[in-house]
Amino acid sequence: MWGVAEVVLDTLVMCTMTAAVILLTVGLDSGLDGAKLTIAAFSGVFGSGAEGFLAIATVLFAFSSLLTWSWCGESALRYLKGGKTGLAVYRTLFLGAAVLGGTIPMQTVLIVSDLLNFYMCLPNLLAIFRLRKVSRQETDKISGRNGRLYNKKQQNSSTLQLNQ
Repeated sequence: MWGVAEVVLDTLVMCTMTAAVILLTVGLDSGLDGAKLTIAAFSGVFGSGAEGFLAIATVLFAFSSLLTWSWCGESALRYLKGGKTGLAVYRTLFLGAAVLGGTIPMQTVLIVSDLLNFYMCLPNLLAIFRLRKVSRQETDKISGRNGRLYNKKQQNSSTLQLNQ
């Protein structure tokens, strides 16, 4: 449950707040980008304490992201019966990737991260494709449509029930 709350908090609240502060203070025409733009915007609102606040917020966000990705990977490996040796290898590789990610240029980290996330889509898309018939059957069982997307008789009866 925390994973869902973290995504909502990070994405909806934090990103929206950051965008609002940037747009309402320095704007996009300042010639700054990335962290410099964010620091300039928050400094206009919070003064000299903005840099320290943003540094702490960034460290906490990075740490929570590392914990979440690590936990998701370990959970997937346990599901696939990775065993103790598999978990040890995964943790070693994860730690190495975390250290490497902190030492190479940010642009390279973002490119590799996007590429790896794309590669994670491939097995998921394959699974969705292969399970399309099962998904359709289960959906039809739940909805009682018997394989028809729009059943006029059911549609009319449900409309009548709603109107009563």
